[in-house]
Amino acid sequence: MSWLGLALVGLSGAAQALEDASGGAAAPVSAAAPVSAAAPVSAAAPVSAAAPVSAPAATVAPAPLNGNAELALDLEGGAQIKGWYVGVDQGVLRLSGDNRFSDVPVELVTGVRRDGEPVALADFLAEVGQAQTDLDLLRADPPTHPPPPAVFAVSLLYAGSGHAVLGDWKGAAGWAAVDTGILAVAAWDLWGDNSLPAAIPVLALSALIKVASAGDAARIARRRRRRLQGLGPPPRSPAGS
Repeated sequence: MSWLGLALVGLSGAAQALEDASGGAAAPVSAAAPVSAAAPVSAAAPVSAAAPVSAPAATVAPAPLNGNAELALDLEGGAQIKGWYVGVDQGVLRLSGDNRFSDVPVELVTGVRRDGEPVALADFLAEVGQAQTDLDLLRADPPTHPPPPAVFAVSLLYAGSGHAVLGDWKGAAGWAAVDTGILAVAAWDLWGDNSLPAAIPVLALSALIKVASAGDAARIARRRRRRLQGLGPPPRSPAGS
């Protein structure tokens, strides 16, 4: 083989070697571009708690219209009068305050405060109307109301007798039971032990019970008669002056 052939063979081998060197190794794979981290999902805005529904204000029933009710009445013309409720009759309210009584026509009242709290005028007038109705019904069918001195005297005979006259059977039974028990002890001292000295304090206690019963019965009779009378003429001042 001539030198030309040898050169060609050599060139061919070198070319093959270069090809093997360049093509035999896999082309390096370019690293994938780093995937950018997903943007952090913003936390959902906290849901504001629903505003608590305010419970409806509890309705407090006003105190009954009686002697424990302190009233402040606004009248036509801008005047105001304060006092404790005494009663109502024929469209006239009576209040007690500053050691005197005051009569106020209901029709002149334009505003009311009871025990320092405002009261709807319509509600107040309804209570006044109910008080008048109760008084009218009481007068139409009045309870037994003998004179207080008579009830007092009857009660001195036996505790509870005055209450029985008034038709207060529960009160009569209570007072009579107490007096009967005391008299039973006194009877035992007198006839069982034949001891008059021991019976004397027991009989004195029975007398005190009778007086207490008489006073209570007279008070009930007096209250009934006063209520049936209505307001009547203005009484003396509360202080008795």
